[in-house]
Amino acid sequence: MRGAGGLAFVHPYQCGDMASPARGPSYNDRARTPDGIRTLRLRPGADGAASIQARPSGSNIGIPTLPLVPPVRVQLLSSDGNCWDVVYGMPVANDAQRFRALAD
Repeated sequence: MRGAGGLAFVHPYQCGDMASPARGPSYNDRARTPDGIRTLRLRPGADGAASIQARPSGSNIGIPTLPLVPPVRVQLLSSDGNCWDVVYGMPVANDAQRFRALAD
């Protein structure tokens, strides 16, 4: 996410459950500042097995009006310029209240 404070993990060396470092780092911000991300979980893995889960909400997220027209591309941008994206082709739910899909 791009923002004044950038993305800050809960603790610089925290990697999810310390007993299982393979779970990867996590981020939690109840205030959702500066960009509207409540939680973010990074899971390492080989191509096709790694994942990023983000829970955005609030007025700081640039979400278009629902329903969306597939395919939908979602991008996660870090303050240091890294970018991750995914394309969703066939949504499980796509109405005026929510969009939910699995990545292609």
